[in-house]
Amino acid sequence: MRLTSLSMKWIVAVKVAIGLLFVSMRRRQDGLNACPRQLLTQPNDYLADMIVALQENAAARGSTTERRADEFFSIHIGKTPPRKQNEWFSLKNASNVIWMSIKDMGQADAYLITSSEYLTNEAVERFNIRRCPPGSILLSFKLTVGRVGIAADEMVTNEAIACFTSDDPRRLAYLYPLLLAYDYGSLGNTSSIANAVNSKVIKAMPLQLPDDGVLDEFYNNAKPIYDLMLSNTKEKSALEQTRDALLPKLMSGEIDVSEVQLPTRPNNHLACCSASQPTECFHRLSSKGIVMETAINLVLAQMQPILDSSQFKRLGEALRFAFAPTHESTTDLLHLFLTAKEVEGCSIRTIAYYESTIRRMVETVAKPYTQIESDDLRRYLSDYENTRDAGKVTIDNIRRILSSFFSWLEDEDYIVKSPMRRIHKVKTATLAKEVLSDEELEALRDGCDNVRDLAIVDMLATTGMRVGELVRLDIADINLQERECIVTGKGSKQRPVYFDARAKLHLQAYLNTRDDDCAALFVSLDSSATRLSIGGIESRLRHIGRSAGVGRVHPHKFRRTLATRAIDKGMPVEQVQKLLGHARIDSTMHYAMVNQSNVKASHRKYLE
Repeated sequence: MRLTSLSMKWIVAVKVAIGLLFVSMRRRQDGLNACPRQLLTQPNDYLADMIVALQENAAARGSTTERRADEFFSIHIGKTPPRKQNEWFSLKNASNVIWMSIKDMGQADAYLITSSEYLTNEAVERFNIRRCPPGSILLSFKLTVGRVGIAADEMVTNEAIACFTSDDPRRLAYLYPLLLAYDYGSLGNTSSIANAVNSKVIKAMPLQLPDDGVLDEFYNNAKPIYDLMLSNTKEKSALEQTRDALLPKLMSGEIDVSEVQLPTRPNNHLACCSASQPTECFHRLSSKGIVMETAINLVLAQMQPILDSSQFKRLGEALRFAFAPTHESTTDLLHLFLTAKEVEGCSIRTIAYYESTIRRMVETVAKPYTQIESDDLRRYLSDYENTRDAGKVTIDNIRRILSSFFSWLEDEDYIVKSPMRRIHKVKTATLAKEVLSDEELEALRDGCDNVRDLAIVDMLATTGMRVGELVRLDIADINLQERECIVTGKGSKQRPVYFDARAKLHLQAYLNTRDDDCAALFVSLDSSATRLSIGGIESRLRHIGRSAGVGRVHPHKFRRTLATRAIDKGMPVEQVQKLLGHARIDSTMHYAMVNQSNVKASHRKYLE
């Protein structure tokens, strides 16, 4: 294919930008006998290894003292201002305060010098966020445990990062390699999805520091290495800013480099970065992948006018395959997403459903997230529907989960654009769901052979609560006098629900038969008196339904019956929404089946 002058200009611009970055990562390598390929990824890794070796040698040479971390250091945790109040946040560094996150720590070297977001000085003062002075040691302990960095300048952090400070610089210098090699698994785990500990555990974590003589010798040996690491980080940051300033001007033609003769080897330390290894070099440009994705899109934008549609698509696939970042595994990203959902308040069952759905898609599509396109996902949904004979509602549920996942990847800068944006809601047929008639409810009550089952039927029929809410009820949650109880719904949200006089009588009669010490409202009838499970309730209702001659009895049918009867009798839909605990009124209308005869009566009343 013949390249145009425009595409040649793009190649020259990229070469200049890459050269600037490589020079910054190599200029201080002379005489230090470091591996050049390792420096392409993290220029200070080999220096950090030297400090770790010094620390291990110091720990082995003399006696150490073990204490709690907060007895050696002053430790504080960062904060996050209210996210909905945008005035506290900024993407610009000018006159604002660096706000360090775990994501920023993952993209940085040993020294932390910049962040993706900043806080205004007013936010720091308003929300009393403590500042970390230069030289402080930062440690992540939520979502990703064990990322360690050194504050190059004054900064603040979010609530997932602990800041260690001390008036003794020797202790801080010793702490950094100590935390790098620390066994965080020994601290336990406080999350069901990902590794995480709380601030109390961090402050109480045991640390061993050597005596003053050994600590002095360690500090004298480590201080020049720390200074070199800081100098490397500052130089790299300055050259990256130069690259970011030059590249747009080179691309737009504002700066003409067509006559510039680039040396074949701009630096005698860059032999590994020759033209025979372009992929190896590109892999090391970004610790996140977003820079590379942006570069790929720039290439595609320049090449689009001279390629047909099939060539253009093939070029995009080839570029993403060649330069796909490999630092974040599929499992790691999925765990981070599920942890985010756990923080949002999703239940364990919901999180498990999310995980199984996404894993099934990943195994079927068999592509990295950055390479998955809209066509891949459309094909997956279509094949899933055909091979499993799945309904439209199931397919739309899968679509919503995948949309949530890829939107999260986009928000977190793992991908540029979610491939689910072009896949819209699946249209489903509106079916009239069955409800229980008054006769069927009475038949179910007559089919109960004990007062406990009678109380269960009445509570479901008159409160409209979910079966999960029913099994979590304790005796202490029931107020018989006011005929109400407090239930804990989705997202651990509590709300009051109300039952009628008949349910009160049956509940009272059931409680009078109880002589056990279990706190649960509904328990098994045998001597164990254990709390009933969701499966136990469902099984019992099916048995009662069969004996009473009522088909397909399940707990949710009682909830739908209550919603439908309430709307049919004129109860405002907003109050029905509150009664059922729905976050959106659309959900209420989905559950409630309005009687057609009432629609006809309303038409005659209001429109004739």
